[in-house]
Amino acid sequence: HCDDVNGDAAMAAFRLFLSRAAILGEALGPLLVQFPQSVVANQPLLCSLAQAVSESQIPNARIALEVRHRSWLAPEFGLLSFLHSHRWALVAHPNSMGRSTVVSERRTGKPAEYKLEDISTDHPITADWAYVRIHGNNDEHTYRYSEGELRRVATVLHGWREQGLEVFCFILNDDRTAAMPHNARTLRQLTYALAGQGQPTMPKQHRSLGDFFTAAPKKRQRDEGSS
Repeated sequence: HCDDVNGDAAMAAFRLFLSRAAILGEALGPLLVQFPQSVVANQPLLCSLAQAVSESQIPNARIALEVRHRSWLAPEFGLLSFLHSHRWALVAHPNSMGRSTVVSERRTGKPAEYKLEDISTDHPITADWAYVRIHGNNDEHTYRYSEGELRRVATVLHGWREQGLEVFCFILNDDRTAAMPHNARTLRQLTYALAGQGQPTMPKQHRSLGDFFTAAPKKRQRDEGSS
């Protein structure tokens, strides 16, 4: 999060982030780069990002680009060609164009709501993978999706999977009522059911981000004892 995405500080922070992300190795998934609605289409900025990635330890990193200003999608700008040439994906995020979708620090009663948009079946695919974010019908992340709404999302995800795409979907209704885990579980069930597949087996013990950077306690003790 930088006030000036075109400044040297922002690019230095991005390069540092890439160096740290590289530590994850094979566990590394797509990296989300999000431009707020205040950032208009900017070719030099895109080129700087691409250069930073190519010069990093993860030059083939999968970058998911999310834009909030419509100028990025103007045909004459050529964003889709750029993304395709780098095998980056354009994020599918309904109800986000021209919006901040940021939780306010002070909530005053019921959050303002807007009509829930579906994921466009014409969403541009520029890589062999797709990246989806859904947050509901308000900026406070309090929405709870119905099964019917999640079924529509699952239908789009299933269609992309049938085309051979690897699909990543993130549900952002993560306020303190925590609808997200329940919605995510239902969406996963619906998506795999459409494909006639069993759901993948989850690990018995969930791993945290810290697990990727620190050895397990028993292993550390053995290592220390043998030194």
